[in-house]
Amino acid sequence: MTIGSETARLRSLMDYRVLDTGNDEAFDRLTSLAADLFDVPIAIVTLLDVDRQWFKSQVGLTGHETPRDFAFCAHAVQMERDAVFVVEDASRDERFAGNPLVTGEPHIRFYAGAVLTTPEGHNLGALCIIDTKPRPYPSETDLRRLRTLARVVVDELELHRARRQAEENQRQLELAEHMAAIGHWRLDLITGVLTWSDELYRIHGVARETFRPSLGEVIKFYRPDDQAMIHRAVGAAIAGTPGFEFELHFQRADGEWLDATCKAVSELNAAGEVVSLAGVFQDVTDLRAQERALAASEARYRLIANHASDMILQSDARGKISYVSPSVEQIIGYRAEELIGRRALEFINPEDHAGMREAVFAQINSGGDAPRRQVEHRARHKDGREIWLEAKPSLAYDPVTGEICGITDVIRDIAPRKALEQALRDARAEAEAATAVKSEFLANMSHELRTPLTSIIGFTGLIAAQPELSDVSRGFVERVGDASRALLATVNDVLDFSKLEAGQVSIEPQPTDPAKLCRATLALFAPQAGAKDLSLDFDSDIPDGLAVSLDPDRVRQVLLNFLGNAVKFSASGGVSLRLRWSDGRLRVEVADTGPGMTPEQQAKLFQRFADVDASLSRKSGGTGLGLAICKGLVEAMGGEIGVQSQREVGSRFWFELPAPPVAQESQEPGVAGSSVPLLGIRVLVVDDHAANRELVQLFLSGVGGEVTQADSGAAAIRVAAELPFDAILMDLNMPGMSGLQACGAIRGGDGPNQAAPVLAFTATAPDDLDLAELAAIGFDGIVSKPLDPAALIAAVARATDFTAAQVREPEELRRSV
Repeated sequence: MTIGSETARLRSLMDYRVLDTGNDEAFDRLTSLAADLFDVPIAIVTLLDVDRQWFKSQVGLTGHETPRDFAFCAHAVQMERDAVFVVEDASRDERFAGNPLVTGEPHIRFYAGAVLTTPEGHNLGALCIIDTKPRPYPSETDLRRLRTLARVVVDELELHRARRQAEENQRQLELAEHMAAIGHWRLDLITGVLTWSDELYRIHGVARETFRPSLGEVIKFYRPDDQAMIHRAVGAAIAGTPGFEFELHFQRADGEWLDATCKAVSELNAAGEVVSLAGVFQDVTDLRAQERALAASEARYRLIANHASDMILQSDARGKISYVSPSVEQIIGYRAEELIGRRALEFINPEDHAGMREAVFAQINSGGDAPRRQVEHRARHKDGREIWLEAKPSLAYDPVTGEICGITDVIRDIAPRKALEQALRDARAEAEAATAVKSEFLANMSHELRTPLTSIIGFTGLIAAQPELSDVSRGFVERVGDASRALLATVNDVLDFSKLEAGQVSIEPQPTDPAKLCRATLALFAPQAGAKDLSLDFDSDIPDGLAVSLDPDRVRQVLLNFLGNAVKFSASGGVSLRLRWSDGRLRVEVADTGPGMTPEQQAKLFQRFADVDASLSRKSGGTGLGLAICKGLVEAMGGEIGVQSQREVGSRFWFELPAPPVAQESQEPGVAGSSVPLLGIRVLVVDDHAANRELVQLFLSGVGGEVTQADSGAAAIRVAAELPFDAILMDLNMPGMSGLQACGAIRGGDGPNQAAPVLAFTATAPDDLDLAELAAIGFDGIVSKPLDPAALIAAVARATDFTAAQVREPEELRRSV
């Protein structure tokens, strides 16, 4: 048996839906008859499933199935249709000698199975007779009898399937009638019996158990006048008319009045005489209610359309006007009847045809789901002048088929609004001209102020460096310098904002590594963050070495503002900088754990001189122009800027810029090389704050040092046991293992750094430290937080025996880093 034929056989077996069903008297009688007729102890009706032999009926056996591998029936079904498979002595047949049904219960010896072949030719199983002792091969008469019984089994299976299918058809008919509220009936004119379907009982509100339908009883559901009409229709049908159809009101048993249609046809006998009437009865109450509601709605629509000031226009699928409201005459001068049958586009300026078509096609392509577009267009008045109108086209549907049949448009005269818009544009042009004059004045004044302020700052710095200056005088000079720098920052903000307003800011895109730029900018805030014990986190999905086209100076200016505010307003927690690049666009986000802002406060951001919180402004200082300048710079670079914030949670400032990839031709602009006073010095920096480690690496690698990082005391011990270092910078306060413990472990071990200089890296003031204890543990010096680059490099130089001449002056060092 092929796989295909086995699949068809199993499909045929499943179609009978007989597997795993209960006892059936018809099959039980057949197995009993077979056992008696052939005088055997066992008779079975078997059906062969995928992996089992299942018994529909059995005599002389317990249980209902055996594995297919044990089944004699599995051999029988592979034979031709209506065949009989015989085994005279199973214990001597090599196919069955080891079968558990032969070696064990029920100890089968003789087997004869007539296959159960369906009308389509599929062998489903067998009618089997079994004996526990060998028997000779049956006679032709016995084989014929066994085949006959097998065919009777198949007939029973067919009968069961036909009965099931008839029941399913009846259920489907009843379901269809119920869904359509249609019942069927039949009047036998010979017996006078009227039969109803279940749906007719439901429609009339009566029960089959208590109501017996008859023509005399059914007609009582109707009014007397209608009863006479029904009698006439039935009489005419009996007399020979083909049938009848009518629609009437009737009253249900519960008193409710309904609308119904009744249709009937005459049934004739062989002699052409009418012997019965058959028909259908449908409840159309809801349908008629909908039709009446539709008519009322149409009447209301006509009333509104005839009195609306806006013009309502309907056109068919070819664009020809089929209806227009009377207000058309007031708007474009034409009477409604003058426009019927003409194309709507005839009255629209040809230059505006495209916009109108786009609005209509958007509706058609979305099936009417897209929001309706408002289309402003010019139209020709009957007197020849051009007027401005606003249309809002939508799809019109056929009420019967539901298909699109045209366009419905509501058109408004917007000439007064257009005049107002022009007046506003003129006023805006005047205001922009005045703003330009003001911005130019501010820019000139800012330049005039910056020049002397720069000199003041420079000379006060030189004066403060004079050794002969007294402490009091130096204090006065430093105050002058601080005030000058604060005033210069204010002037710079005003100048930047004035340039933005005057359109004088130039954007100079260059090949730039955005991740490197952001990382370097974030590192600048390590001292401020370290002083407040804030974490600085950086998250980027940009691959190493990617170069994109953007203005690094302007991006850095926005970043400095975002990061400065985030650090300034965060009392605890941390600041994170997140960088994403996709499809030629760069997105930068700065999140903080500050006090957050209300929606009202967020609305004031990015506005010049905005005072989001007066108390914070007074405390933190500033011109109120920083975010407004950021907004102007981002928009000048073709990007977007925004914020999300929640009170007591924090804020997230973001901006997006176009940043197409480019080939990186040289080092990032603005990052200069530096000399290498600590060339080749190997330093291990240990700190649980990544920002602090990154800042140390930035300063030391910029002067030739080689820096390795460890984020805990345990990690420092592991690294120090493997690699030699010239110096170790150890944070004192770390979770888990402190810097004191880590230093002691390194000194007490036998690794390559047992004698390497170890510098304490701490935010604790030197006066508050126990220097003797630190020295006893093995520390060789102190580097204070916030980190000063000159002090850091000097400390490393001293610890590694570099001479003072090899360490650059602080100002030169700051410029190179």
